[in-house]
Amino acid sequence: MGVLINKPKSVTMSKWDARLLSVEQVQYACIDASVSYEIGRLLVSGQCAERAATGAMISRLIASVVPVA
Repeated sequence: MGVLINKPKSVTMSKWDARLLSVEQVQYACIDASVSYEIGRLLVSGQCAERAATGAMISRLIASVVPVA
């Protein structure tokens, strides 16, 4: 996907079991859902089947969404 996503550690480690989530938590969850959907779509469509088989594509995608300190 080639996109770096800012996911602050303060949000990553925040209280996710709170009755109401903060705006930042909702944004973070939306980013996670969108990226997960896109990874799944690429894998199912076979667009990255060869790379996924070696793990290189998945590693690159995961690295692009690692939380930023």
